[in-house]
Amino acid sequence: MPPHPVAADDFVALLGIMIPRHIPTVYLEGYGKLVSTAESLPWPKRPKAIFDSNSWNSDEVFKAWAATRVESCGSSLFIGQHGGNYGMALWNFNEDHQIAISDRFLTWGWEAAGQEKVTPVGNFKDFDRYITPDPRGVALIVENAFPRYSYHMYSVPVAAGQWQAYFEDQRRFIDALPDALRAGVLVRLYSQDYGHQQAERWRQHFPQLALDDGRQPMSALLQKTRIYISTYNATTYLESLTLDFPTIIFWNPAHWELREDAKPYFEQLKAVGVFHETPEDAARQMARIWDDVEGWWKSEAVQSARRAFCHRYAKKPDDMLGQLETLFRSVGSTVEHE
Repeated sequence: MPPHPVAADDFVALLGIMIPRHIPTVYLEGYGKLVSTAESLPWPKRPKAIFDSNSWNSDEVFKAWAATRVESCGSSLFIGQHGGNYGMALWNFNEDHQIAISDRFLTWGWEAAGQEKVTPVGNFKDFDRYITPDPRGVALIVENAFPRYSYHMYSVPVAAGQWQAYFEDQRRFIDALPDALRAGVLVRLYSQDYGHQQAERWRQHFPQLALDDGRQPMSALLQKTRIYISTYNATTYLESLTLDFPTIIFWNPAHWELREDAKPYFEQLKAVGVFHETPEDAARQMARIWDDVEGWWKSEAVQSARRAFCHRYAKKPDDMLGQLETLFRSVGSTVEHE
């Protein structure tokens, strides 16, 4: 006999117990203290504009201060894009939320049809430095890891099961390389393991594979690298493409879904051997160009696709501060808090 199903009343009762336990204290019994702390800060009381890139997500005091200024004082809220995935992922809850709560959402170059708030400006990160590839260096493959349970909703592998499929793609890439090239690979592990035991998994399959624990600066690693291998849709390959550093990208399109208006830009990268949808194709491309990475990378076809992609998703504006000043002055004042 099948087990007796949980009654609807039991489920409601369980929710009544669990929901209060999962709401942060700062939004219940601690809310008054949060608001009073925000109001006691020596920050502007009536700013015309507020600019932020990530405190909207991670700083509760800033959220309380900014929300009060927007709702009570009519301050304009400008949010600047923080990192990659924006503008290209099929869906991204954080992107939707930031556009909804802001007066202007400032992007690294992309636009969105029907979204008047979305304003292309250019990337806010320091991509101006130049790193020369080492023609005799390693292939640096950079890994990612995710919490074992879904933590917010966007087009990435979800929870432990899909992360394991992601890891299997990385294993297939290394397995598809000729032995001589495999010896020239350095795998940079994600700095947070989330209980996945990344190093142990790699050692099980490839005991001699060189691993980096993810704590060295990327700039230091790139100085010893001839080609960078990107495996996920986030900031890192936007940095390498902007730096004009030889790059191969691969991922499973079923896990890293793209929106329709982004696909043509990835198709251009695919046509010149930069972007791949299977690890085996990416491995074959690396083997083809290994002895003359620069010759491939500096070809006009590759550079044309790279420039078009960067203009859309990681544009380097000539005068970033000037553009921001113009935007902030458009509401009657320069920004008063950052």
